[in-house]
Amino acid sequence: MLSGSKFLRLLGVLLAFVLLAAACGDDDSDGAVATEEGADAESDTSADPDTDTDAEADAGEEPEVPEEPAIDPADIDNTDTTTKPTVLVPDRDAPDELVITDIVEGEGTAIGEGDFAIMQYVGITYSTGEQFDASWDRGSSFNFVIGEGNVIEGWDEGIPGMMPGGRRELIIPPDMAYGEAGSGSGAIGPNETLIFTVDLIGFIPADRTQPEVSIPDAPATELGITDIIVGEGLVIEEGSTAVVHYVGASQASGEIFDASWGRGLDQFIGLIVGEGQVIEGWDQGLIGMAVGGQRELVIPADLAYGEAGAGDGVIAPNDTIVFVIDLIAVIPPPEELPVLDTAEIDPEDAEAETEPDVESDPAETEPEETE
Repeated sequence: MLSGSKFLRLLGVLLAFVLLAAACGDDDSDGAVATEEGADAESDTSADPDTDTDAEADAGEEPEVPEEPAIDPADIDNTDTTTKPTVLVPDRDAPDELVITDIVEGEGTAIGEGDFAIMQYVGITYSTGEQFDASWDRGSSFNFVIGEGNVIEGWDEGIPGMMPGGRRELIIPPDMAYGEAGSGSGAIGPNETLIFTVDLIGFIPADRTQPEVSIPDAPATELGITDIIVGEGLVIEEGSTAVVHYVGASQASGEIFDASWGRGLDQFIGLIVGEGQVIEGWDQGLIGMAVGGQRELVIPADLAYGEAGAGDGVIAPNDTIVFVIDLIAVIPPPEELPVLDTAEIDPEDAEAETEPDVESDPAETEPEETE
């Protein structure tokens, strides 16, 4: 199982194989600004034997760069939310008020003020059509609380009402963006209208916090599934990618041994259900859960850590364990997913990334005891 940021970086890799991008980490800047050409292109001064004189006359002149053909808006289909959208400037004057257009509506409960949003986006300037920032290019999501002024006003007002899996275009006038000053980096000029295409991967409701866990009086002999909150969004099926928060407890000790919530709202985790990335109780117990839901899994030892236990005794041999899981987002399984050649990923690069310590995720490693 992967941490939020590592998970979304992996999704960025899988996107090349038609899965999804998404991780995670707050981004306070106005983004990765496309750099301008730092130097003029060098002219080719090698003379053709038949055109020596012309070559010498043209020496020092910059070669003409052919213009890229214009993109026909009719050729653009931004309804595939597993790929980075193409953002174009409309053929009309910039509006003086916020314009909201839903490209894909999403499913489930709508996000509102105070909720913790997990987003992807692309932004361009209206005057030039040039991209100034895109979370897709960084391979990480952009996360923030709606309505707290952590983002420009056009986002705080333009994102509420979106549903998980939704994609929306925002055309934001200067007074709801960076105004007369422009952005600090200079990527966005004074009085610039902005166009964003934003994707809501999922969100954590403002009233959702780490849940309590009920400990059964006796060990379980079969998997117990109880929906505490029934979600209204996309439903997990085998092969779906699930984004979750969780808390886990031991029946034998009655103590919580791990909780992603305790590491922060942005420390959600991701897994592909049914791929053996987690204990069998999770692979079986998550099927049928809908986004926005909260589910209790009471998992017998044979679907958990068995006779060996885990965590140096934190989970005892033959221990029943209880998880309460909150489902933040679901990415449906692709129709056909090519094999990812992990040999192409440099382990030294992976080690170099600064990641939170999530060795207690209930899958690849044993849990750590929490107070």
